[in-house]
Amino acid sequence: VTFGGYRSDRIASDILWAPVKVESWWQVAIDDITFNNEPKNLCNGACQVAVDTGTSMLAGPSDLVDKLSSMVNAKDDCSNFEELPTLGFQIGDTV
Repeated sequence: VTFGGYRSDRIASDILWAPVKVESWWQVAIDDITFNNEPKNLCNGACQVAVDTGTSMLAGPSDLVDKLSSMVNAKDDCSNFEELPTLGFQIGDTV
């Protein structure tokens, strides 16, 4: 077990360090949300996210989640999974 470190042989990309805004949630600021690496201008530089590698849940303000759901247009039965965009979070110039 390693606390506060990482094994470079087990990561898929470079690590991006971001200042933590709220320590109890590992909350950081992001510049935008992207689809297929293209910014969608949803944040105006003001989105905050909780970084948690132990969950697959995505939650947020209702208006933003509704907008994302509409833009993604995922079907309830996941029948269009292969057509869905890759969701990303932009910090600076990095997605």
